[in-house]
Amino acid sequence: MSKDILFELNWATFCKRAIVDTDTKLISLIDITPSIQLDISLPKGLPDVIPIQLGNFSSVFFFCKKQDQLLTAISETLSVYIQLSNVKSSSIVKSSSIEQLELSIDENEDSTFFIVNIEDLFIPASVKEDELSNELLIIVELEEFEIARLTLPVKINFLRSQDENKT
Repeated sequence: MSKDILFELNWATFCKRAIVDTDTKLISLIDITPSIQLDISLPKGLPDVIPIQLGNFSSVFFFCKKQDQLLTAISETLSVYIQLSNVKSSSIVKSSSIEQLELSIDENEDSTFFIVNIEDLFIPASVKEDELSNELLIIVELEEFEIARLTLPVKINFLRSQDENKT
């Protein structure tokens, strides 16, 4: 039997940076990112699978209390997982630094947000292909029940030298 969830996801997005004004509690989202697209030049002699750095970015989740819980204070520990989908192998990218996040909404507030900063994320890529299409997933759970999922499409084009294309 699962616990009653007193809040729900209103929206979520990826961006390059999120800035919070501590006085007003307003958030500025800098360079909202609908996808990641990279063109990577490949030198000769690489192994079949190489790590590709996706860079640094943030994911922002905005949660609201459910209508029948507006006067209730909420404090929950959420588990956050980062993983890839559509990968031929079972490689999972997971950062232990963001596994647990606290979600708190005071009784006199109706919403809150939290930010997951993602730094130096690498994904494995097979250089035998001309491109890699994948999705980066941020999954948020409360007591093993998924309450939010944010998806970022990732496309990497591998550029080869003219000599290598002829062989």
